[in-house]
Amino acid sequence: MNRGWLTAAGGLLVGIVLIQLALGADVVTLALSLACALIGLYPILRIGFDLYTVFAGLFWLRYTGAALVAKTLYLQPVDSLLKSPVESYL
Repeated sequence: MNRGWLTAAGGLLVGIVLIQLALGADVVTLALSLACALIGLYPILRIGFDLYTVFAGLFWLRYTGAALVAKTLYLQPVDSLLKSPVESYL
């Protein structure tokens, strides 16, 4: 199986983590979101592309991955306005 996409995804995650650390993100929150990424992508790595492994990857991308990528593109720490969600809409 070609794992080039997996190398690209790993490089993207490492880049996001380094940018988030430079922005001053909380290490615990960042570690938990990275653990969610690894748990979501592990079935694809272990088993390969199957219906259920793709679902696991998509759920990670929908919930944790979107937050990591969006907060990084906006140059905000991943935990900014996490404890006050009403203020994030203002």
